[in-house]
Amino acid sequence: KSLKSTLYVVRVSSIGLKHSAPCNHCCQIIKKAGIKKIVYSKDNGEFEIINTKNYNSNFITSGNRYISS
Repeated sequence: KSLKSTLYVVRVSSIGLKHSAPCNHCCQIIKKAGIKKIVYSKDNGEFEIINTKNYNSNFITSGNRYISS
């Protein structure tokens, strides 16, 4: 079931926006939740808008690596 929703993900540091694309684990949850679009911040201060069905991530967070070990 598609929620037709848009998820906004932003990381902010003392010097500005940071890259905040969802990791592999989050990507799976986002797709299962039926969220249609993701908007995330990039290091250059811009935002990326992607359709969830076209998004895949190979990034695994240090927290998920620790849990999996």
